[in-house]
Amino acid sequence: MRVIKPQRVSILQRVFELKQERFLALGLTAYVPLDAPELPLPEIAMWQEVAKQLGKDAALDEGLPKPRGEVLVFGKAFSAGGQPRPAFRARVQVGPIDKVVYVVGKRRWERGVPTDPEPLTELALGWDKAFGGPGFAANPLGTGFAPTEENGKKIHALPQLEDPKRLVKSPNDRPPPAAFGPLDPTWPGRMDKAGTYDAAWLENDFPGLARDLDPEYFMAAPPDQRLPGFFQGDEPIALEHLHPEQAALTSRVTALAARCFLTRAAGDVPLEEVATRLDTVVLLPNVARMIAIFRGVARVEEDDAHDVKCLLAALERRGAPRPKEHYQAIFSQRLDKKKGALVAFRDRDLLPEPDPGAPALPDEKIGDMEDLLQREGVLERRSHERARRELEKARLSLRALGIDPDEKGVPRELPPPEAPPRLDDLPDYVERVESEAARIEAEAKAKQEEALAVARQELAEHGLNLDEIIERSKSEQGGPPRFRVDEHIARMRETAEAGRELGAPLEQLEAQLDDPAFLARLRKLEEAQLVAYRLTAHHLPPAAIPDAETRRDLRGRVEAALASGARAVMTGWDLTGADLR
Repeated sequence: MRVIKPQRVSILQRVFELKQERFLALGLTAYVPLDAPELPLPEIAMWQEVAKQLGKDAALDEGLPKPRGEVLVFGKAFSAGGQPRPAFRARVQVGPIDKVVYVVGKRRWERGVPTDPEPLTELALGWDKAFGGPGFAANPLGTGFAPTEENGKKIHALPQLEDPKRLVKSPNDRPPPAAFGPLDPTWPGRMDKAGTYDAAWLENDFPGLARDLDPEYFMAAPPDQRLPGFFQGDEPIALEHLHPEQAALTSRVTALAARCFLTRAAGDVPLEEVATRLDTVVLLPNVARMIAIFRGVARVEEDDAHDVKCLLAALERRGAPRPKEHYQAIFSQRLDKKKGALVAFRDRDLLPEPDPGAPALPDEKIGDMEDLLQREGVLERRSHERARRELEKARLSLRALGIDPDEKGVPRELPPPEAPPRLDDLPDYVERVESEAARIEAEAKAKQEEALAVARQELAEHGLNLDEIIERSKSEQGGPPRFRVDEHIARMRETAEAGRELGAPLEQLEAQLDDPAFLARLRKLEEAQLVAYRLTAHHLPPAAIPDAETRRDLRGRVEAALASGARAVMTGWDLTGADLR
């Protein structure tokens, strides 16, 4: 499956089976700051922060479609001003959801009475701090259900996260645990909605979900963090004592909307839209961030959704949808074999227009590409400065010689260096550079054709054909090396003999012919040229086909060698164009 999306969207995928039908659940994420909830940030930044805020054992999302909206909160609670306090409250309000949890310092039961809480400044909001413990099915991770051993002593600790409406008042109290994070799918609050997995299920529905599964099973948040319907966007958000520096944070649910399309390996619909709804808001208040998850579901045939050929995801402003034709055009551009990889950098095609007043944020960076472009910009500026100094020296040198540099066309200054393109502008930048290069190439080709026309006319006046000369020159460039050591040595001997006959012996040439080492070097040279030719022949023009007489001579030489039985004699022969059939 190919995925087309901006670098500010993640896609969570999960295939599930229900009533012998397969479905692909798609979660499109938007990671936004609380102070600018319409500004999506890079998914790289999201996953880096998720790893820090959720820890190694937690999952951002289970990837299943939810029947209504819910809010999840990860992180720590902080006392106001960072001052140690015995207790304080943490509050999360999102639209109609308004939940308060008391954060209390460590306590334990002594003779049926709780000790005074130890002052604290912060506390992780995990289920291990809420009421529960081993043996308490509703929260086996918690604290307070039964005494535990600590430093060789049995102590009965109290939970540090409590529901203010159901405070623990005695060691025998069994209040429901209070926290903001997701419920484990195996806990009773969820598991009792998972359906019946019996022999009938094994016979008819395995490995799918049970037929009587309650969709509420897919809800991960505690019941008091769920909506009656889905998020519409712009719901008010108020957070208290969940940020290390700001005791109160206010925001609103992002008003972004998600669009999702797919194509199938077999089908007549070129681009099929998958409707999405905002079913999950994940708050990371410690870093003032929010993750909105828009969910869509599509029927599929394969258990790995292999029948889905391509996915396209985008974000829009709520109430300002782009036409389907826009996404069809983007789809075609991204799949273009020539320019698709480059156009993939242009996120603006799949994102809403940014708010001009939106603040620049430190995690706006997308990977290392932005750094690379900036580094190249620094190198370009340094190179430009060196060129400017050289130009200044050249002008001064000309003036020292009494020459006016302006009259000679030496520029007074260089044009300013072009700023490196933003990643989003890279496709347009490359297209502009390629267009300019094509223009320069066309101009050079036109000048070359003009020069060839002049040369062609001048040669014609002398009875010569320029095109034939060019073709002959090209053909001579191809084929194996023309250096043959035996032929070269024979010519050397002829030259030496001619010198002796004229009474002017060529002593150096004679010495070379008598030197076995020199002759061995010539043979190594021939061998090296042949090796180099064999390695690069596919990059060279084709070998010239010899004329008919030469081809006949080649055939005759081969036949004679075969008839004599001296096949080894043919080693190294150039049989280009020989007809040996």
